[in-house]
Amino acid sequence: MLSSNTPIWKTNQENTWGLYNHTDYKLPVHPEKPTDTKQQKEKTKAKQPTDTPFYFHKLKQETKGTTICTPKGYGIIQSIDPEKNTITVKVQGIIHDFDKSEAMTEVPISVIYLKESMKTEETIYLPVNSTMKEVFERVESSVNTEETWVDIKVFFQGKELEKTEETLEKLKVTPFSKFLTTYTPGKPMTIKRFNHANQGWCVAYSTNIDAISFQCSKTIRVIGFGVYPVINNENAAAKVTLYGADNVKGQVLFCQEMNVVKNAGEPDNQVARIMFNKPYTCKAGEYFSCAISFLVSGNSYYGSGGQVKMDGEGEVTFNFKNCVGANNGTGTSSGQIPEIYYYV
Repeated sequence: MLSSNTPIWKTNQENTWGLYNHTDYKLPVHPEKPTDTKQQKEKTKAKQPTDTPFYFHKLKQETKGTTICTPKGYGIIQSIDPEKNTITVKVQGIIHDFDKSEAMTEVPISVIYLKESMKTEETIYLPVNSTMKEVFERVESSVNTEETWVDIKVFFQGKELEKTEETLEKLKVTPFSKFLTTYTPGKPMTIKRFNHANQGWCVAYSTNIDAISFQCSKTIRVIGFGVYPVINNENAAAKVTLYGADNVKGQVLFCQEMNVVKNAGEPDNQVARIMFNKPYTCKAGEYFSCAISFLVSGNSYYGSGGQVKMDGEGEVTFNFKNCVGANNGTGTSSGQIPEIYYYV
């Protein structure tokens, strides 16, 4: 027997199909007040607030040729018979007839959230053509944390997922499949490129680009990098970019103008942290580049004593090389971008 929480298909007054919960709920009965004909007409025209517990996941009228989820798997709608309340779907080349309540345009999935010793679970509904990128966005929106940096990982059937264009159908996600989500608020790991900081680095308005390319021994998620702030400028504007290549003409993963803030009283060789809006995956063996272009002119410190190969926290080995297109002198041995922040 279905519980009142079980979503079922029903039609509304406009004969449009939709998923409903709590269908056994008794709506409160309000005593009718006598009204004249004129008042009744005006009341009918106005929008009335609904006193109902029904939850509309998403109203969508199915049409021939659209994708739908059935007990036999994902398929293409061939025809709909409203009188018999049935739908004909072609699944893997075979024609099947289903009751309307068995076919869904939205797939319910169960998401389990793990944070340290805490565990919560919720059911979310996703359109059948949703991609893994959209699944991540939906999951990320559900993570409530006041921490500045959050590393979110999503697993399905023991495999860690990535933000790709793969659909629910391709991953064979069935109704109420379980997705495991872990998220770790806190301080990211750091790789420090230099042994010393020196005076005498020149930056020029928007024309000079400092950048460094790196490759890692394991897949990491980069959340930002450090720079030496402009001397005597506590709030210097800069353009910050993360490229998915070893040059400044490659794919842009993150790009934003922001201020490089130096707190009053801090020494000029203090590294200022530049943090992205979220972690970005950098796959093992592939090159990525961090770049900064100050939008002011002045001088800053620079690092020296850098190496081509270095070990960072989390047992991650970094291979650095000069970034193609960088024109302000930063390289493997010296320059800007003394630190990179990441999660493993």
